[in-house]
Amino acid sequence: MWRSATPSSTAATAQYLDMVTANSGAYRKNFTSLEEATALFAAHEGGATRTRIRKATGRKADQVKAALAAGGLGTATREQIGELDRQLTIDELALLAEFEDDPDAMGDLMRAIAYNYPLEHEAERIRQDRAEAADHERIRAELEASGCPVTDQIVPGSSFLTSLAHDGEDLTPENHRDCPGHGAFFRSHDRRTPVFYCTDPVANGHVSRWAQPTPDVPAPTFAQTQTAAGAEGDQPPVTAGPGIPGGIITPEPVPEPEPEPDPELERARRLVAEGNKAWAAAAEVRKRWVQQLLWRRTAPKEVIRFVAGQLLAMPDVLRRALPSAATRLMFSELAGHPVATALADCESYPITRIPLLALAPIAAAYEDEMAGDGDRRNTWRTDQWAPCSRKDAAAWLKFLAGLGYQMSAIEQAVADGVPYVGETRDESGASADDDSGQPADAANPDGESADSAPGNGDGPADDTGDDLGAVAGPHDSPGSGQAVA
Repeated sequence: MWRSATPSSTAATAQYLDMVTANSGAYRKNFTSLEEATALFAAHEGGATRTRIRKATGRKADQVKAALAAGGLGTATREQIGELDRQLTIDELALLAEFEDDPDAMGDLMRAIAYNYPLEHEAERIRQDRAEAADHERIRAELEASGCPVTDQIVPGSSFLTSLAHDGEDLTPENHRDCPGHGAFFRSHDRRTPVFYCTDPVANGHVSRWAQPTPDVPAPTFAQTQTAAGAEGDQPPVTAGPGIPGGIITPEPVPEPEPEPDPELERARRLVAEGNKAWAAAAEVRKRWVQQLLWRRTAPKEVIRFVAGQLLAMPDVLRRALPSAATRLMFSELAGHPVATALADCESYPITRIPLLALAPIAAAYEDEMAGDGDRRNTWRTDQWAPCSRKDAAAWLKFLAGLGYQMSAIEQAVADGVPYVGETRDESGASADDDSGQPADAANPDGESADSAPGNGDGPADDTGDDLGAVAGPHDSPGSGQAVA
């Protein structure tokens, strides 16, 4: 990590603070963000406390924290920053400091900067990928410790437990764990959910869970067997069942090995999973931004107009969620306090903040309905029902963007009313379709139109999490994004 020459006296520390004050935005603006952060870092190393820095520079505590993180960037990172086409803000520099010890993450962040992609969104994806990788390693270790072999992919000739039964009972990971064919693997698009299988279901006495035996067929009578044998009786009599005339033929269903994975089907599933991750990451970034908006001392002039329009129009998402929005956890997270505190403080709120107080329950309703578990994560999709429609979500996102929020690619697609096609960015940072210029229909590989796909109606659709959707993964290679129209 880079370190400046440590000041040897209080005077030197004060000099660094004076340098920042004299060259910051309020004065001559001679310092770049990195130079400013470096001077503050040097002052801190020389003994200046964060409180002293905050008072001397007029910065808030979180701004001082970010500046000190940015000022500690190493030499190699500084060289990379020097080669960029634009100056980074202190917040962006602090993000680089967070991932400086991870070369792969730094590469992703630098590419995001080169393509003019919002750095905070890229950083959140990296955080979530790290969390998923940690969960995967923990779950895998637990499986192996329990005696379950874990393979990179399903063993050829195996069958999923979800398709097998034994002695009339459906097989589960719990009742199958002692079977010699027990095993598990993880799909590439879902590293948190193990998929269990049996390597030799026939040898282990399992049968297909869904295969139906043919109807019981009564054995032919003796006269029928004689007729079938012919007049001379030169053929042995035909019997049914296990060698007993009049027995019953009951074929036993034998499980078929799992078919070879369909590359297109697997790709579409992976794209949906990647889109879900991109939407979840964007929701976290957006929530932090909305928090900062609601904590401002003065409401932007656009806020009261938006609040009035929403209350008059009362879109479906607000009809559903607004009555209880103020009592939800999301309200407390965004507003910084529960509704009881907000009500108690309402009389003393400065008039310039009242519009933000009115916005808080609307924000909580949107953010609670636009992301999360179950159908809420479908908001970005064109082929699934969600509590917050794409149209309503677009209105919220456009309002935030008008106040300065930087949307991710998936949010931009929702705001523009177009299918999300991944983050295949050109040099200008704009998203691009595939080589044909027309997004392919990943949700309906058999040619069914999106309008007839389940979930396009007025009610919720059955979503198992592996549905095929209109999405390309944000970290896919260029040209891989597919979508439904």
